[in-house]
Amino acid sequence: MGKAQGSNRKRTKLTLGTFLQLKSVPANVVAPRSRAPLPAPTEDLRPLLKTFSGGYIASPADYTRDWPTPAEVRARHFKGLCLECQLIFATWGPPNDGLGIRYRGSKNAHHSFKDLERCWCPLCKMLLREFRHYDEESMELVQSREHRATRSHVRVYKHVRHVPCHYVELEFVAGDRVLKPSFRMLIAGRESQPRAGTIHSSTDCDSVWELANKWLRTCRDMHGYCEETYLDKVLPTRLLRVGADNSELRLALSSSLPQSTEYATLSHRWGSKPFLKLTRANIDAFLDNVRFESLSKTFRDAITAARNLGFKHLWIDSLCIVQDDDGDWQHESVKMSHVYSNSSLNLAASDSPDGETGLFFENRPDVPNVWKVSFPPTGTTPSNTMYWERDEKELNKMYVWNCITSGSRAIIEDNALTERAWTLQERLLPPRTLHFGREQIAWECRFCNAYEALPDMFEEGIMGLSPENFAVALEDGDSLEETDNFKLWSDLVEDYSKRSMTYGRDKLVAISGLARILAPVFGMEYVAGLWVKDLIRSLVWHKRIMEPSLGTAPAAYRAPSWSWASVDGQVRFPMGFIERVEGKNAVDADYPATQPAKVLEAVATYPEDQFGEVTSGFICVRAQALFRVTIDTAKWLNERQFPVHIRGLGLIKEFIAYPDFDKEALEGESLLIPLASGIQDYPNDYPELRGLFLEHVEDRVYRRKGTWRIGGQYSDQGFDEINKVDWLWQAEKADRLSIRSECGLDEGKYACLWDGEAYNVTII
Repeated sequence: MGKAQGSNRKRTKLTLGTFLQLKSVPANVVAPRSRAPLPAPTEDLRPLLKTFSGGYIASPADYTRDWPTPAEVRARHFKGLCLECQLIFATWGPPNDGLGIRYRGSKNAHHSFKDLERCWCPLCKMLLREFRHYDEESMELVQSREHRATRSHVRVYKHVRHVPCHYVELEFVAGDRVLKPSFRMLIAGRESQPRAGTIHSSTDCDSVWELANKWLRTCRDMHGYCEETYLDKVLPTRLLRVGADNSELRLALSSSLPQSTEYATLSHRWGSKPFLKLTRANIDAFLDNVRFESLSKTFRDAITAARNLGFKHLWIDSLCIVQDDDGDWQHESVKMSHVYSNSSLNLAASDSPDGETGLFFENRPDVPNVWKVSFPPTGTTPSNTMYWERDEKELNKMYVWNCITSGSRAIIEDNALTERAWTLQERLLPPRTLHFGREQIAWECRFCNAYEALPDMFEEGIMGLSPENFAVALEDGDSLEETDNFKLWSDLVEDYSKRSMTYGRDKLVAISGLARILAPVFGMEYVAGLWVKDLIRSLVWHKRIMEPSLGTAPAAYRAPSWSWASVDGQVRFPMGFIERVEGKNAVDADYPATQPAKVLEAVATYPEDQFGEVTSGFICVRAQALFRVTIDTAKWLNERQFPVHIRGLGLIKEFIAYPDFDKEALEGESLLIPLASGIQDYPNDYPELRGLFLEHVEDRVYRRKGTWRIGGQYSDQGFDEINKVDWLWQAEKADRLSIRSECGLDEGKYACLWDGEAYNVTII
C-alpha cells in the first residue's frame, strides 16, 4: 500500500494581524445579502478587537442591525464571519507538540446553542449541523438552557497517515456529557491537501454520475490492491440482471454465467416497512421478469445506480436469497464473505433507514459543506503570533483555508447503516464502496477516500476500522504480533457488538465473513466467535458498563455463556492487557511459570460451518484455584467495585466486577475462577489478575455470569502482591476441598499444578 509522502517546507511566521484580514467566499452555495441579529459579544472579548489590524472585522454595532429573512440571506454572498468565529482564529496560541498532534487552543467562550441557531455565519451553520449526530436526550438538555460553549480550540493533526488539517471544535456541557461539534480546515492549493468541490442539488444528476464514474475508473486503473480478491472468485448463486432497461430486469442463476461476470452489491437497511422479497412462491416469476415498479425505492435506486455505473448485474440479499426457505438461507449466508469481497463495487444506502428512503436525495441542505476563508500572508500584531509550515513561493499569495464540515466522515462512519450488525462486514469486505448520503456522495476503497466536498481521491489515513486498515492487516498478517491480531479482532467485535440486529440467531453469522477471511492469519481454530490461540484472554471480555441497563439473558440460545455472542449490547476486551507469557514479557522474572488456568478443550456444534451459527458448546478449563464467594450488591463501593468475602482469606476489597447482565444477577454466592494474570500496559505497566464469576448448573458443569479483575491502574496492590498471585491461593486446604466437594468436583481426577491442587471445570 502506498503511503502519503511529505515534502520539506520552510517555517514562516504568520501573525494575528495576518489571520484577521479575513474574507469569506462561499465554495458551493449561494450566500446572504445581510445578516440576522445576534447578541452582543461578551464584555471580556471586546478589548481584543482593539488589537486587530486591517481586514474585515465585525464590531459590536454589527449585532444591532436588522437582518433579512432566510430567503434573502440565501440570495447573496456572505461578506465575512461572525465575531465569535473570527476570534477562533484570533486566539490561536503557539503550537504544542505531543503524540503526533498539535493543539492550538483559545479560552474564549463561543456561542450558546440558541446563538448558533440564530447566527447567519456559515461556520456556525456547519457547527450547528454537527449536533444532529447526538442523541435526543443530550440535545434536549442543550436546547433547554442557554448553554455556552465552555471553550473552543483548534487541533492540528500531524500524523504521517493523515491529511494534515485543523479541527475547530467547540465544547458544550449537557448533563454529564460534553458535546463537541466541529469542522475541519484544509489549506487550499497545496499538493498534499485535496481541493474543495461542489455539492450538487441532487444525488441523481449528471454531474454526480460523472464524478462517481471518475472515481471508479481511477481506482480500477491506479489501485492494483483494490483489484485483488481475498478469496477464490466464486459467483453468488443468484444475481439480479439489471440490463439496459426495465424490460431486461430479471433474476439470473450464476450457473449460466461466466465466472468472470462482474457485479455490484447493495448494503441497505430493511426497516419496518414491508417490501417485495424473493420467496418460493415467486422465484419462477422472478427468473422471467421482475417488475421495476413493484420494488422498494432503495432497490429501484440501486438498479439505476448500477446501470449508470456500467454494471449489468447486481446482488441484493432479499432478492437473491429465498427468504422463506431456511435451508437456502443457511446455504447462502455462509457465502457472504465471497459475495461482498468478490464484488466490483458496493452501493451503500448510507442515510436510508428503510426501503422507501432510497439512495437519491433532492434539494439537499443549503448549509455549506465547504466554505473558503482567505487572508493575506503578511501582517503584524503585538502578541499571539502563529506559526505554520509554508512554501517560500506562497509568501506573496492569498492564504486560503477550505473549511469543511466534519460530517463528511459521518457519511461513512456515522449513518443509518452503522447501526446494523450485518453492515460491518459489508463495509470492510468489498474492494470499493460508493456511499449515498443525504448531503453528498462519498467514495471509500482499500487505498483512499473522496467526497463531493473533496472530489480528488486522497489517502485519508483513518485510524480504527476501515477497508484500508483491514486490507493492510491481511497483507501484513504473517508479520503481525499476536497482540496485534488480538487487538484487530477485539476492535471488530467491539464495533460489531454495539450494533443491532433483528434476529439473535444471526449474531455469529453476520460476522462470519470477516472471521472466514481472517482465519489464515489467526489460525483456523475458531470457536463461537473466539480464536483458540487467544482463548484465555478472550474469555475475560465484559459488557460495556456505561449502558443504562445490562439487561437479561436472551430467551433463545445463540452461543455458550463464555462467548461474547451470548449477550446483547456492546462488549469490550481488556484494554492493553497482556498475558504474561514466558520469554515475551519484560517482567517475566516477577511471574510464576504457569498461568492460573489453561483451556484443555473448546468445542462448539455448528449446523452449517464453523464460522456460522452455534447450537451448543463448552470449554474445559484446568484451574489452579476455585473459590466460593459471597456478594452483597447493596454494599458495592461504586458502580463496579465491591467487597467480596472468600472463605479462608476473609474480606477483599479490590475486586472490580463486570456482570454480564444487571448486577443483581451476581447477588449471593458465586464461584470465582482466576483465568489470566498479566500487565495492563496502558497508561503504565500495572499488574492485573482477571477471571470469571460462575454459577453451578449441575455436576461438574458451570455457566458464566460475569468477569472480574484485581489490580490495574486504580489498585494500591503492587507486583509483589499480584504478579506472583500467591495471596489468592492461600485459602486453607480444607476450605478449598470443601468448595470442591460441594460443587461436584472429584479430588481424585485432577493433576497437581499448584500447591498440590488443580480443578477441571466445564463451562457451557
